[in-house]
This record gives sequence, structure tokens and C-alpha cells, in this order.
Amino acid sequence: MDPLGKGPKIRLRYNKIECAILGVVGLVVTNSFYRVLSGSQEVASKPLPPKAVASKLGEKAESYETKCRERGETFVTTASRVRITGPYCQGGSDTSINRSLASTPKTPRKTLEPLSLEATNGALSYTGTVFKDHVTKRFSTDFIPLEIGTNKIRLDFNYPFSKIFQLEINVERKDRN
Repeated sequence: MDPLGKGPKIRLRYNKIECAILGVVGLVVTNSFYRVLSGSQEVASKPLPPKAVASKLGEKAESYETKCRERGETFVTTASRVRITGPYCQGGSDTSINRSLASTPKTPRKTLEPLSLEATNGALSYTGTVFKDHVTKRFSTDFIPLEIGTNKIRLDFNYPFSKIFQLEINVERKDRN
């Protein structure tokens, strides 16, 4: 009987491993609260690693505005990275993409946007990030790294109805010397 005499005595059993784990967790939580409340500077005094930047110090980066030429474009630079900007490229009036899109009644040409854009530097097998501006109907890539020599950068504009317009830009990186 329990001390109050109201029924059988309930005996609680504790597992030693569970008690040890609960004790360790309790100590960690208590230590964390203590450090926060006491304003410990131990963690804050350690230097943080430097953040990665778009272009490292000493490296030159340039921007290139594409003209959306179907036969390709050439750009010569001494920079180690290039950012490509321009309007959404759809090709000239004689291309199959424009003929097929013009025959689609619900897709007026002036509002047509690519579903996705992809920029790839074939020389380095690097796929860059492409940012779309829906208001101005323009795009911009991140800084794409270049190797010395010819870098074939391909931009793929993926439009509705499985239509793709590919633009190839040959970026010739020359050595600074």
C-alpha cells in the first residue's frame, strides 16, 4: 500500500542508460543557457571563414551584352570571368521557333518568356546560373569562369511547346602578358 493507503504502491523503474542520456542532455542544455545568459565571448572571438565572392581579388571580370545573333557571336577579353546579359533571344523572323510560336493563338510574341534559361561553358563543363527579369524581359548570368583560349558558351532558351533557341558565344580569353 502507498503511504496514503489508497491502493497498491506503484514502483517506478528507471533504465540506467536512459538516465545517463537524460543527464548528458540536461548538462548540455544547462551549459548552453549559461553561455547565452552570461554573454560568453568564447564562440564570438573565433574568426569566421572568409565568404566566397563573385570575383576574387586580383581577378578581372567583364560583362558582355549579347546581340542574339543566330550564327554565333565572338567576344575577346583578358578577364578570367564573364557575365552575359541581354534580351530574351527568340531568333529572327525566319526561324522555326517564331513560325511555330506565331501559329499559336494564345501566345502573343511580345509577352513570350522562356520557361528556363541555361548557360554552359563547354571548355570547363561549367553550368552557370541565369537570372530572368520578368519586367524588362532581359536575362543576366552569374560570373562564368574562363580558361585561356576559346571558351564556347552556349545559352539555351527553352520556350513553351518544346521549342529551344540556342545561342553560341565564342569567348576568346587572351593572356594578360
